[in-house]
Amino acid sequence: MSKDGVNTLDSNIGVPKTHSIISSIKPIYFFKNKLNKVETVAKMIFKSIWILLGEAYLSIESVFFRKQDGIRTRSLANTLFKFGLSVSGTKLSNRFSFKTSHCEERQLLLLKQIIDENKDTEFGIKHNFKDIKSIEDYQREVSINTYDSLEGYVTRHTNGESNLLVKDALVTYATTSGTTGSPKFIPITERSQLESHQNVSRTFIYSVYKENPEAFDGTILTIVSPAEEGRTPDGTVFGSTSGQLILNMNKVIQNKYTIPYDLLALEDYEARNYCIILLGIINPVSMLSTANPSTLSLLAKQGNDWKDDLINDVASGKLKASLNIPDAVRKQVEERLKPRTDLAGAMLFSIMQDSEKKLRPIHYWPSLKLITCWTGGNSNVFLRDIHDWYGDVKIRDLGYLASEIRGSIPLLNEDSAGALTVGENFFEFIKISDIDETSPRFYLAHELEVTQRYYVFFTTKAGLYRYNINDIVEVRGFENNTPKIIFVQKGKGVTNITGEKLYEQQLLSAVSSAETETGLESDFVMCYSNAEQARYELNIDFKGTLPEAPLLRSFLKSVESNICNINIEYEVKLKSKRLNPMTLNVLEHKSLETFKAWRVNSGIREAQFKTTPLTDDKGLFKPLSVTYKLDQE
Repeated sequence: MSKDGVNTLDSNIGVPKTHSIISSIKPIYFFKNKLNKVETVAKMIFKSIWILLGEAYLSIESVFFRKQDGIRTRSLANTLFKFGLSVSGTKLSNRFSFKTSHCEERQLLLLKQIIDENKDTEFGIKHNFKDIKSIEDYQREVSINTYDSLEGYVTRHTNGESNLLVKDALVTYATTSGTTGSPKFIPITERSQLESHQNVSRTFIYSVYKENPEAFDGTILTIVSPAEEGRTPDGTVFGSTSGQLILNMNKVIQNKYTIPYDLLALEDYEARNYCIILLGIINPVSMLSTANPSTLSLLAKQGNDWKDDLINDVASGKLKASLNIPDAVRKQVEERLKPRTDLAGAMLFSIMQDSEKKLRPIHYWPSLKLITCWTGGNSNVFLRDIHDWYGDVKIRDLGYLASEIRGSIPLLNEDSAGALTVGENFFEFIKISDIDETSPRFYLAHELEVTQRYYVFFTTKAGLYRYNINDIVEVRGFENNTPKIIFVQKGKGVTNITGEKLYEQQLLSAVSSAETETGLESDFVMCYSNAEQARYELNIDFKGTLPEAPLLRSFLKSVESNICNINIEYEVKLKSKRLNPMTLNVLEHKSLETFKAWRVNSGIREAQFKTTPLTDDKGLFKPLSVTYKLDQE
C-alpha cells in the first residue's frame, strides 16, 4: 500500500508477459479485479450518502423530540465511529470477498510482490530472489524458518541496520515469548501495520457490525496489552499491536471506548482490573473484547470478590484510596466517575436476588450484547461458565491470531472458522500425518481439504519467510474458494493454556536451574499442562530419599520463578492470575522405566521411544504413581 492508499499489489502487477510465479493467472482475472475496484468505490459512495442522511435524520429527531443533556460528545463519537467503520468496512469487506473468491491468484500475486520488493535485501540476495520464477523455486531456495533462524537478521535490525529481511523500514516490533530467555521481536513495517494488522482488524470489526449492529449502540470495553513495552537499541518501540491500534485512534473515536489507554498500560493487574470493572459499571457497555477468554473468567470472579468496594465507589463517585495506581491515572478514572446511588442500589438488589449471592457481569452490564475473544484450542475450558457470569450474550471468535500473524477472519458468530487472509500472508501447509517425513508435501491454500488438520507455515509482508509457528489448524469449510480454518493446538514441544506458550526447553532449563539452586536432582521430569485448573503440574522422580517439604517447596518456587525469567508471557499470565501457581507431584522411583515399558507395551518401538517433558495429554500419566503432592502455599 503506497502512502496515497493505492494497493501496490493491484497497481503494480498487470497481465504477466514473461514466465514468472503469476504466469498461470488468466487475463480475465485482471479484468475482474479492476471491475471489482470500480464496484467497491460505488458502494462506498452509496454507503456514505446513506449514513449521512440517516444520521442527519436522527440528529434532528433528537433535538426536537427527545432532548437530553450530556450526550452530545458521545453522539459525535458514535456517529464518527459508525461512519468511518461503515465506509472503510464496505471497501475492505468488498475487496476481501473478491480475494476469497480468487484464492490461488491472490496467493501467487502476493508471493511475487513480496519477492520482487525484497530481492535486493541481504536475505533476498542470499536466497536468490531475483531468479525465483515459480513456487517450486521459492520452496527450493528458502528453507523453513523459525524465529531462531531469523533472529540474527532481526537483532541487526533492532541495532539500526536496514535492508536485511525487508526493504521497508521497520516501525515497530510485536513481542512474544521465545524458546530461549529472550523474547521474540516480530518485525512490522509501516505497510504491514496498515494492511496486515489495521485493515484486517477493520474487516473483522465490520463483519461484526453487519451481523450485530446493536453491539455498537453503547460503549466498547476492550482489554489489550501496552503499545510500548520498551525500545530496541536503535530506539524502535516494541509492544502489543492491539495496544498500538487503540493508542493511535482519533481522540474523538477513543471516546467510544470505555477504558482510557493509560489505564490499560498499568503494571498492577489487580488495580487495572478493578478500574476496568468500575468504569464498565458506569458506562453502557454493549461489546466486550479481549483476546483471551481467561481474562473474562478472571474479571467476573474478581468483580464478585470486590463487590463491596465496587458498590461503595459507584455510590460515592470516588476511587478507593488504597488502590495502587499513579496519580495521573487515578485522575483520569475519577474524572469519569460521579455518584450513582441508583446503580449501587441496583447492584445490591441483584446480589440479593442471585441464587448464590454473587455479583455478576450480567448484573452491571445489562446492555452487553457481544463478546469477541478466542474460542479455539483450550479456550473452551474458560468459556464453559461464561454464560453463568455474563448471561445470554453472543460470542464471536477473533480468528487465527498471533503476534506473528493475523491469519484468518471469522465472519459469523456461529462459525468460529475464519477465512484465511490470503491477500496479506502467503500460506503453506503440511498434513500432521506427514510432518515427520524427510520430504513432506507442502500444500497451498487452494489445495486444502475439509476436516484435514495441517501444520501451517507462512510468509508475511514484514520479513517472516516460510515461517514455522508450530501451530496445527483444521479446515472447517470454505469462504467462496478460500479455506476457513480453526486453531486446534500448538504442535511439538510446546503447551499453551492461556497464551503463555511454554516450551519444553524453557521447562527443562528452569528445572536444571532449580536443581543447581537447591541441590536436588531428578531422574525423570514430566509436566502436565492442566487447562481445567489453569495451572502446570510438575511431576518429578527425585534421586535418593524423599526431600523434606520446605526444600521441595523451594524447588517448586525456583522452577516457576526461572520460567518467569525466561518466558515473559508466563510471568504476565501468572501475575494477572490467568495462570494459577504451579504444583508438584513427587513420583515413585524408577518412573522413567515404568513409563518407557508402558509406552513400548502400547506399541511404540523401543528405538523410537522419547520422553515427554511437557504435555497436555492427561492419558500419558496413567502408568505413573504419585507419592507426595505439594503446592506453593
